[in-house]
Amino acid sequence: MAAEVAVGRLDALTGEVRALYLESAVYQCLDEPSEIRELLRHPDVRWALAEVRVGLAEAGMLRATLLGPNRAARRRVTVLRKAFPLPSSRHGLTDDRKLIAVALHGKPALRTLVPRFALRAGLTERVSLRNKGLRHSAGGGTYGSGGSP
Repeated sequence: MAAEVAVGRLDALTGEVRALYLESAVYQCLDEPSEIRELLRHPDVRWALAEVRVGLAEAGMLRATLLGPNRAARRRVTVLRKAFPLPSSRHGLTDDRKLIAVALHGKPALRTLVPRFALRAGLTERVSLRNKGLRHSAGGGTYGSGGSP
């Protein structure tokens, strides 16, 4: 089998061999029922999964994973949000301030600063007016006349 030949040489590990390693590592761990977290902690599975990731990255099919937000990062973002509060209007803001506001506040900043662009680009949802309790005019025409003379 190609797996035995490729054990000693890293350059000989093809995608097929990497997949076989992962498959056999997972299969060996399934002798007894286990959760996915337990399976991912097993050293053989972790190694085989890392090898599959290497192959995908070499083929350009996988990007480097970004680190998730940790407590220190969340604290820094909270401090920045206090330093740069959500603006109430888009008037008088520089492009840099708009970018910072969108980066820190997300959709609320998009709705405030660039509402038409955000809606047309699909970044925000259309606001539903049905349940807002708005009064409607009695006339049904374009200008509220209802078509009567």
